[in-house]
Amino acid sequence: MPNLLQKWFGSGTLEKEPETRMLQNTVNHVPDLEASFLRMLGLDPIHVSVNAVSAMSLSTFYSAVRLISDLIAAQPYSVYRSLPDGGSKVAKDHRLHYLIHTRPNARMSPYIFRRTLIANMLVYGYAVARILRDGEGNVYSLIPYASSKVSVKVDPDTGAYFFQIDNEPGVTKGLMLAEDDVIFLKDMSLDGSCGQSVVKWQAETLKLNLLTRKYANQYYEKNAFISGILTTDLPAKDAESAKIFKDRFLNALKDQSGLAVLGAGADYKPVGRSPVESQVIEFLNQSDKDIAKFFGLPLAMLGDTEKQTSWGTGLEQNFIGVTNTVIIPKAVQLEQEINYKCLTFNEQRKGYYTKHNFRNLLRGDHKSYAEFVAKMIQNGVYSQNEVRAWDELPSVEGGDQHWIQQNMMPLDKAEEILKGKSNGEGVTVPTGIQSED
Repeated sequence: MPNLLQKWFGSGTLEKEPETRMLQNTVNHVPDLEASFLRMLGLDPIHVSVNAVSAMSLSTFYSAVRLISDLIAAQPYSVYRSLPDGGSKVAKDHRLHYLIHTRPNARMSPYIFRRTLIANMLVYGYAVARILRDGEGNVYSLIPYASSKVSVKVDPDTGAYFFQIDNEPGVTKGLMLAEDDVIFLKDMSLDGSCGQSVVKWQAETLKLNLLTRKYANQYYEKNAFISGILTTDLPAKDAESAKIFKDRFLNALKDQSGLAVLGAGADYKPVGRSPVESQVIEFLNQSDKDIAKFFGLPLAMLGDTEKQTSWGTGLEQNFIGVTNTVIIPKAVQLEQEINYKCLTFNEQRKGYYTKHNFRNLLRGDHKSYAEFVAKMIQNGVYSQNEVRAWDELPSVEGGDQHWIQQNMMPLDKAEEILKGKSNGEGVTVPTGIQSED
């Protein structure tokens, strides 16, 4: 048995990226160039570590993770069943629907469950949730784990994945789970096996950001900047008198009136932003842009109100763009994984599947939404009750009827209708076409 375990989990282990990694060791191909660059910026004596915790300390990185995970977690997520004549309906009586819609486990809500999974995938590159099944194979609980406490291992012969859970409350130490027993989400990778963290992919960009912020903190904490120059007619060698004069000037500034009397022979000239300060601000601004690009988000949605977006002038357009390009692709992976792992083959053949409803994020502004609804009802695509159900409004009598405008006609009946009108004959409207009256 020890030999078998060594075979499975020895040389085939996928080593986790260390939680703490010195930045000066992250670039091995051009150490001299990097050292020269950092020395030029005055950052060479500063050392920082690139890992999930330090990355999340950056406001732009944290905001991006929060926005994506919150938007996915907040949308309705249900089990559906395909109908024989097309379309589908929510399968509220299915056991899995209760888990993903009401309570995935005893400790958390569906919102927390999905937010935890997505956040771990974005930060660590992968996310794992345990699937608990009863004696008949039915899923009765879904429990997400922090990726930092999950070691991903692979059998070098079969390529099968195993997941070792360490230091998790309520879990047997060293618990080993097979891939069929977990929800396994993967971020970007080049082989599709185990996702790689964006912290690793973009370590150099994050490194410069962390170094610059640490340098800025030290710079301002030590008051290593000049806000102005105070000149007097005191002799240059009279250092003690100059110090006394400076202290008097600073004390005068503390006066709540906001006025300072310099005295005869004194002059104060404010100094603009120093080259160092300008350079620091420039690096930080560029780094924020780069981090936003990592996640495919406009800075305007991360709280930077000075930035504009090319996705339209309204907040609704921002959400539509982000939903289509960022939110839906990540939500689809979660849907596909749960469909495959939590629904039996027979249930899938019967038409059961899970799906998020992103209609609230894609509906646009109220005017556009009203125009869309009106056209869909007038053209017979949706009934009034179907539209009302989107906003969780009760059905109305007669609301299941589909309507179409009178001035429209079926293509195959057009000649018959036009001939009847030209002869002055009364024309019977074909079945399915209703008058606006």
